[in-house]
Amino acid sequence: MSAKEKTTNSHEEQSIDLLDLFFYLLKRWYLLLACTVIGAIGMGYLTYTEVIPLYRASSQLFFVKTGTIESLYDLQFGSMMSEDFLVIARSKPVIDTTIEKLYEKDGVQMSRGEALGSISVSEVENTHIIQFDVVHTDPKIACDLCNALTEVMQDQIAYIMNTDRPTIVEQAEPSIEQVNVVNN
Repeated sequence: MSAKEKTTNSHEEQSIDLLDLFFYLLKRWYLLLACTVIGAIGMGYLTYTEVIPLYRASSQLFFVKTGTIESLYDLQFGSMMSEDFLVIARSKPVIDTTIEKLYEKDGVQMSRGEALGSISVSEVENTHIIQFDVVHTDPKIACDLCNALTEVMQDQIAYIMNTDRPTIVEQAEPSIEQVNVVNN
């Protein structure tokens, strides 16, 4: 086989015959129909699904080992403990106490699962600050739940570290901005 024939054959192998492709797809018409129906159902679902307005409230808590920063060790200790406090913030005693405070303040009953589903806790990078975020359909409940969690964590951190209560850097305020998600 000459070099010219090899080039022609490799070129022919790379070309696509649209007529063959059409008949190939036509043989699998049921797959095309199924994909079309599934796509139409999905678009219909998204079109007619209700969007529930959600609101986010955030607060921040600053902590170190003692009431004042006495040494580099205190700062390093705070960094080591921050991961622990992220876990403690989602613990049963903290969540249950937070729910009780919310009930006392607003008369709102909430299960532990609902509270945990609304709460996210994160560490502000390169700081000794923990941020609490609460998302709820009612901006006042989101705010009150977030502030209750912050207060409970103040007591919990003071108890665990045997020191003064950490300082609230920022209390939550009711939000007017919505965080929208699709209702399932």
